[in-house]
Amino acid sequence: MFSHLLKIIFLLSLSLLGYVEAQEVTPNKVDEISQIDDEILLESDPSANKKPYIIRDIRTLPQDATVYLNPTCSSQALILPENHRALNAEFDRKFFAPWQQLKPNISKAEYLWHFSSYSNNLGFGENQKQHSPEWLKQLTTLAHLEDYPNTNRQAITITNTYLRLLPTAKPHFHTENSYPFDTLQNSAIWANTPLFIAHISQDQSWVLAESPLVEGWIPIEDIAFVDEAFINKWLTNKYVVITQDQVPLYGKNQLFRFKTHIGALFPYVGENATHYDILMATVNNETRQAVIEKTQLLKTVSALKPITVLPINLAKMINQLLTQPYGWGGLYEDRDCSSTLHDLFTPFGLWLPRNSATQSRIGELISLENLTPTAKEQKIVNEAIPYLTLLWKPGHIMLYLGTYQDKAIMFHNFWSIRTKNEMGERERTVVGQASITSLQPGIELKNIDAEKGNYLNNLKTMNIFVPSDKLQSCKK
Repeated sequence: MFSHLLKIIFLLSLSLLGYVEAQEVTPNKVDEISQIDDEILLESDPSANKKPYIIRDIRTLPQDATVYLNPTCSSQALILPENHRALNAEFDRKFFAPWQQLKPNISKAEYLWHFSSYSNNLGFGENQKQHSPEWLKQLTTLAHLEDYPNTNRQAITITNTYLRLLPTAKPHFHTENSYPFDTLQNSAIWANTPLFIAHISQDQSWVLAESPLVEGWIPIEDIAFVDEAFINKWLTNKYVVITQDQVPLYGKNQLFRFKTHIGALFPYVGENATHYDILMATVNNETRQAVIEKTQLLKTVSALKPITVLPINLAKMINQLLTQPYGWGGLYEDRDCSSTLHDLFTPFGLWLPRNSATQSRIGELISLENLTPTAKEQKIVNEAIPYLTLLWKPGHIMLYLGTYQDKAIMFHNFWSIRTKNEMGERERTVVGQASITSLQPGIELKNIDAEKGNYLNNLKTMNIFVPSDKLQSCKK
């Protein structure tokens, strides 16, 4: 991961050249524009452990979130109804914010920084060969940021797509052995997500887009431009959310459009006994303007937003996500730790930002530093609210579910447990999926990295991300 210090130095140098005003360069601002979720340290890992070992937690802890429910409280709402309505309205405001923008939120300097940072480490491609300086030069020419921003338009994704840090679908691996951590992968976003388009590449094949969560380059064929009439029709103030992954959607004449996922939402226009009628965006290929189609979703795979925040409802949604593969930045339409939690809470109308560090700072923050592992776990058990408390260690975020056999239990999507071989060299035991674990997954490994591999030792904070004045306690 590139250091914040390097970013500050680069932005300061740009300010001297007149690219950005000096007051923009602050530690908070630098943190806000960090593009890559630090799921792991992207260091060389030539001896990665490839053995198909299944950690003990996954073998012995029930991989069923309903098991960990408090039966007395499982069907009692965690949030007061009037407060839930306000939180859901705030979700909608943030989700549709790109359509309210009049200008870019991201400066030229911030996008230029990506090109500069990759010049310091050209990295490796999919063939494990190092990129040449010409590779970056060609992408710089393609981006043509000299005239950024060169447009100012609203748009919508018409399929599931990706936001990239440079205008290329090709990967950048920090080392030849860093798969699957393509550092150009910023985030996946689902079909029918609102966008603000600030810039179009020189050959018009890529757009620089700001989404409700993050920003980056998107292939232009994955978006359509929207106008005021489209937006007014789209904003129905009532939306349908997806409750299962890989749900196919069809347009006119049953023409397949895309598969949608938990975390996506669509305007509601009606219903019958078995289906919701929804709106779906497609494109006029001659004008690249968005076109609205009506289609249907089975009620068995969807619901009206927001779903009531009951522990049983959250547990059922978690079960839909369990065992799904880990996907750095949404690679292959899979999820990393922070996108798993963002998508989990979307059907409930509860907004979480995109990366783990930002998620860890919302709501009521409780420090876990300077505590022994035993005291740390006890503090979590005593003060955390199941299903609304996030646990954070640098680069990773988890959801507290409650206790099982007197141990704290969490739900998270993670890549691996850090280990060391007999020579003290770094290795990994790969997990690579969404799982329910204790606070010490993989602790049974004899070669676990005592410094980096023990999750409990590395926990820094927990945060109850819904304000306490909006919660209601379980009436036992």
